[in-house]
Formats: sequence, structure tokens, C-alpha cells
Amino acid sequence: MKTQNEHAEAAFVSFQIQKMVKAGTHSYGDFAILYRTNDQSAPFEQMFMHNMIPYKVVGGTGFFQREEIKDIVAYLKSIVNRKDDGALIRIMNKPSRGIGDTTINHIVDYANEHKVSVSRAIKNVDDISVIKKGPRGKVRDFLGMLDHFDSMKHMDIRRYVHYVLEQSGYMAMWTSKNNKEAEEKVDNINEFLRLVERYKDENPDKSLTDFMQEISLLMDFDNKEKENAVRMMSIHGSKGLEFPVVFGVGMNEGIFPSFRSYSPEDLEEERRLAYVLVTRAENQIMLTSTRERTNYRGGKTSQDPSRFLDELPEELVMRHELKPNN
Repeated sequence: MKTQNEHAEAAFVSFQIQKMVKAGTHSYGDFAILYRTNDQSAPFEQMFMHNMIPYKVVGGTGFFQREEIKDIVAYLKSIVNRKDDGALIRIMNKPSRGIGDTTINHIVDYANEHKVSVSRAIKNVDDISVIKKGPRGKVRDFLGMLDHFDSMKHMDIRRYVHYVLEQSGYMAMWTSKNNKEAEEKVDNINEFLRLVERYKDENPDKSLTDFMQEISLLMDFDNKEKENAVRMMSIHGSKGLEFPVVFGVGMNEGIFPSFRSYSPEDLEEERRLAYVLVTRAENQIMLTSTRERTNYRGGKTSQDPSRFLDELPEELVMRHELKPNN
């Protein structure tokens, strides 16, 4: 099934699951959504929350519970609501800006002793004598950064979130590292920016505060344990498992096979992974691709279907295309 973009793809999968559950032929636990990389789960998690479809991320952490997503949300919460102590404490030294655990503990102790918020304690840092001059200056710099971000809230919401990530040094903290974990975190951050872009397109008059309220709902929904639930997992994580109905999503060039697969050996490994995907279904499998995807800069990138779709036996395949107005 070819859809317009990743959000139409998530809507199609959501509709199919609801249709089969309402027909009484399946329960939510019969379905699995398999993807090449973990960052692909975000639009499906968001769509499922809106449609009250229970889901569970298997072998990983739900998108809105991942470290880097919680960090971004903490930055935005700290700007929208300075009285959110947990958010402020989370980002005070992330990335490292010379405010160590000892300094943070002194600030928290001051807040508790004087029955004030952590934000107020930060403003009164010069009154906290146990904090040395150097760290005290770093705390003032941190406060100045938040004040600056607060003054820039008039910006377009997508540009604003990107600005916060760049100016805080948070994006650079991960892009400067050359390892697989950092690559995955950058992928997730870019996926968050795509969600921001979608929110902006659908809610042009809404504010950053409105956006944060919706994100809080998504995080609460993601954090609940559910037994009879749709399973979401990477194709790697699905090895050895089977499900009555499987959705293989993101079947596009550059996603599956991955854009990081350069050599013939890499492509052959991706092909073996495609075999894993199509053999996870006990009864039915639906493979979906998109015509375009939102990039992290907010624009649209055209997408070609995965070459693996053309390698499927024609006698076993039914091809459909969902038009943009369907």
C-alpha cells in the first residue's frame, strides 16, 4: 500500500486495525508493526494515542519515553513553566556546562530549605554561599540562556524548537559523537522535529504551550502498561516471533534498505532482513510505503518504493495506492 506521507501511513494502519477489531475477527494483541529503525515508531504512537489504540513498544523504549525526547521536552517545559523543578534539574547540566551534581544538590537544598521553586533558587544563586564562584557564574549563564529562549517564543514553533536545540548545544552534543547510539538519538530528535512540523501545519494558530499540553498527553499515554496491545518493534527485534497480522512500514529506499547500506554486502544483509520481515506473519502481512516524508528541516522529500517490494512474487501480492484525498 502506497500512501502520501508517514502520517497518512500511520492513519491507514490505524484504520485497518480498528476495522478488524470492530469486526470481531481480531484483538489488538494480534497485530504487530515492524520497522527498520526505532525512530519510525513516532507517527504511529501519536496516531494510536489519538485513536485510543493500546500499543506496546517491544524490545525498546516508547518514543516519548526515550532519553533524548524527554530532554527536549524538559527544555521546552522549562521555558513554558519555570516552576517545573524536575525539568529544570534534568537540563541544568545537559549538555555539560560546568554545573556539577554538587552544585545542583546545593540549589535543590536551598529550594527545599526556603520553600521556593528551583527556578527561584537559581535566581538567588548568589545567596547560596556553599556554591563556589565558578559554578555560580555557570548557573547565571544557564538562567540567562532560558531568559533568552523565553524572549524568542514569538518564532515559528518548528524554527523555535530547532533554535533551542542548536543554541543550547543539545543537538551538537549528539552530532559530535561518532557512534551508533548517537546516530539513533539524532534520528529520534529529527523525528521529533517532524512531529513539530506536522503540529504546526495542522494547528497554525496554536502556541508552544498548546503543543506542550499535547506532548504531555502523549507521554502519559505511552507510559501506561497495556496487555492486549498492538506490538511495535524493529525488524531485528522480531526475529523468532510470529503474529497473526503484520504491518511492515516505511518500505522506501533510504529507509529499507537503509541509506547507510553502501556495499553489496550491506545490501544483502538488508535483503535478509526483508526476508525476516515477510516471514513474521502467520496469516496476513501489509507492506506500506510513502510518496514523500517530512524532513527535519520542515520540508518534504520525495520517496521511492523499496526495491524489496519489486522482488516479491507477483502471484502473492495485491498492490494498492491510497490517493491523497482518500
